[in-house]
Amino acid sequence: MLLAHQDLDHPTQVSRLRLKLYPYENTLGVVRLSGSQVKQVLEKSASLLSTYDFTHGKALFEPGAPTYNFDALGGAEYTLDLLQPVGHRVTNLRVKDEPVRDEKTYTVAVNSYREFGGGGYPAIPTAPRMFQSPMSVRDHIADWIM
Repeated sequence: MLLAHQDLDHPTQVSRLRLKLYPYENTLGVVRLSGSQVKQVLEKSASLLSTYDFTHGKALFEPGAPTYNFDALGGAEYTLDLLQPVGHRVTNLRVKDEPVRDEKTYTVAVNSYREFGGGGYPAIPTAPRMFQSPMSVRDHIADWIM
C-alpha cells in the first residue's frame, strides 16, 4: 500500500521512501547466542512492557520506556505473559517447533546498534560475530521491497 502512492521512477522519491522505511544508519550483523541468552534478550525486551493488571486504558509500555529498544525475534514462537513479573514473562519459546534449549546455540541477526551494545542487552555485544554486512539495513529493506 505504501508503494502504491509513491512515484518510484524518480531517484529522489526512492531515497525519501528508503529514509521513511528505516531512518537509521545501522548495518546488519549476525551473532551466535545460547538458548539462555536468547531468552535473556527477550526478557529484557519484555521488561519494557507494563505488567497487565486489568486497569482500563493502561499504556502497553512502562512510562518513559525507550520503545525503540523493544525487540521481537522473527523465526521463533513465544508468548509474553504480562501477568508475570519482569524476568519471568517469556514462555513457550520455540524455534522450528522445538523448545529452545539453554545450552544450544542459535544464529541471530541484529542491527549494528544492538550488536555493539545499544539498548543495554549484555549478551549481544559479547556474542561471537558470524557476519557483518557492508550494506545498511535500509538498503537491505529497499532491495527486498523493490
